[in-house]
Amino acid sequence: FEVKGEQLSFCSSASLDAESCNNFQLYLQKFAFQTCRCAYLYGKYLPADEIPDSVEQKSRAEKEAAEAQKKAAPAKRQMKLSDLEVLTQQDERPKQGVMVHAIYEPLQENSDTGFQLLEDPREEKVDAIARGLGLERVGFLFSHPPGRENYTLSTHEIINAGEQALEATNGKFDSAFTLVKVTSDQGNASFDAFSLTPQC
Repeated sequence: FEVKGEQLSFCSSASLDAESCNNFQLYLQKFAFQTCRCAYLYGKYLPADEIPDSVEQKSRAEKEAAEAQKKAAPAKRQMKLSDLEVLTQQDERPKQGVMVHAIYEPLQENSDTGFQLLEDPREEKVDAIARGLGLERVGFLFSHPPGRENYTLSTHEIINAGEQALEATNGKFDSAFTLVKVTSDQGNASFDAFSLTPQC
């Protein structure tokens, strides 16, 4: 059978703090990415067009330029059927993005096949410090060894990410909570972001 993915996304852009990502992947490089590790992402939910270098920000700039051009030289244009189809198929959800400012690695046991989160006595303090800085838990980051050819995310990773999202958002299913996968791609760290849906 075929499971169809959610067509509409709650999170359309993610921006990660470069220094935090570099520190995370440096640890993994010590093990040639042959160990799994995870971390919490702390940051802010923002309108997607406020995320630097996001597609939405570039699109907004292009729209503003096009509108300015239209005002300078108004022209009549008839709407085509194909234009109407595109408009009706557009995602009506608010375009949200995630801006990550910090990464926290909770206590965990790691192996080459997965990770197990442990009871972390510092977690409450970390959450309190983040709140004091105006940040909240906006995502979950994990790594896996390279070489997966038949799938992107394992069942364990999806379930874990779903649990993290529900915990961080107090059970909200329509959050822009983001999942980020880190692995090695020909010796270089590769960070891929995913938006969770209620299907997860």
